[in-house]
Amino acid sequence: MALLYCLSTKRMFLTNIFCMENLLLYQKIMSLPKSLRGELEEFINSLKKKVQKEYDVQKPSFGSGKGIFKMKKDFDAPMEDFQDYM
Repeated sequence: MALLYCLSTKRMFLTNIFCMENLLLYQKIMSLPKSLRGELEEFINSLKKKVQKEYDVQKPSFGSGKGIFKMKKDFDAPMEDFQDYM
């Protein structure tokens, strides 16, 4: 029973720390003038876009490699090196 109390107390303590950090951050934001809060919001949005770009992976679309590779006209012709195996 004491261990359960200790774990729940520890969890409550950690939860309170996170809540206090959020509360302090919120208080600091609310103490700013409205114009600066707007700038802060724009800055946060730009950070979110920056992070999102790092996670976005572009998948190649059909035909995106067109013109990069060129095949010779005699692509299907038998190769001299493999004549012994044919």
